[in-house]
Amino acid sequence: VKSVHHPFPKSDLTVRFAEIEGLAPDTRYGFTIRAQKPDGDPDRFFRTAPDKQPKKLRFVNGGDMFHQRDWLDAMNKQAAKQAPLFALLGGDLAYANNRDVKRWRDFIDSWVENCVHSDGLIIPMVVTIGNHEIGGGNTPFDKAQFYYSLFVLPRGEEKPWHTCDFGKYMSIFLIDSDHSVPIKGEQTEWLEDALDDRKQVPHKFACYHRPTFGTAKNMSLIHLS
Repeated sequence: VKSVHHPFPKSDLTVRFAEIEGLAPDTRYGFTIRAQKPDGDPDRFFRTAPDKQPKKLRFVNGGDMFHQRDWLDAMNKQAAKQAPLFALLGGDLAYANNRDVKRWRDFIDSWVENCVHSDGLIIPMVVTIGNHEIGGGNTPFDKAQFYYSLFVLPRGEEKPWHTCDFGKYMSIFLIDSDHSVPIKGEQTEWLEDALDDRKQVPHKFACYHRPTFGTAKNMSLIHLS
């Protein structure tokens, strides 16, 4: 599989992205990063989701993740013990505030090292954006250059909202809750259409960072009007 690459902002690091098509459902695959291991058997593994609703499907959910590295490592190890198909992460991942390269690298390193099943399967992330992917405060619509550099989304940087569909039995709606784009407008119209298109899907989940009605912070800056 060929990859495309681009520089990670404000660093000498490179992000490589590969889109793989034609995979069979509910199948274990192995892969190797050739720059790290030019020859030999695959040393990393993942499993695709089933195309039909299974009797059991487990995923873990979280957000506001990185306070200090040892805590992050312990949390990721605990998540891996649940043997989830994937992790649904609702923003504020590395707490890098759109400026700290090292925190993003530590976040990724912790995931690769610790969020792995006992049988060697890497747990994939399904992510959405939070305020600590932008400037960190309540100022909306700031740039999120590190987040969008790492997570290549199907709708592009300017339209981060999208749906992750699992066959015809489950859909996850990933929403930007007023961080890099407004809630109202094109995103709202998309959500209405996406929900309408999936009326027959029995299991629907929404993932977003900031609730409409918060309990602890001044939410007056949310642009709902």
